[in-house]
Amino acid sequence: MSMRKKAAHHIKVKCTDKVANAANLIACGVLMFAAIMRLVHCFSGGFDLWFFVLTFYFMSFIILIGFAEILYLKPDNLTSLKVRTYFNFLNKLVGRGLFLIFLSMIMV
Repeated sequence: MSMRKKAAHHIKVKCTDKVANAANLIACGVLMFAAIMRLVHCFSGGFDLWFFVLTFYFMSFIILIGFAEILYLKPDNLTSLKVRTYFNFLNKLVGRGLFLIFLSMIMV
């Protein structure tokens, strides 16, 4: 077995849905903290409307992925089911991961 296949197998075994869910929730918390810091920065210096709108846009996406992650904590949550129905890419682990990378790139 090649080193690449061993690494892929090791990741599949160790990275369960619960581990990925916990990592995504931690990432959401860090991104929300960064969004709050953006709001503080927006109001501490001169007010910039575009910066404020982009921060609000950013926060709404963080809340969206937060609702999608709640499904694993409370499987009968109606809000989470609606988010995963209308934003179907959040229903898969890869989709949520790429969405978190997208949110991180917005922050930069």
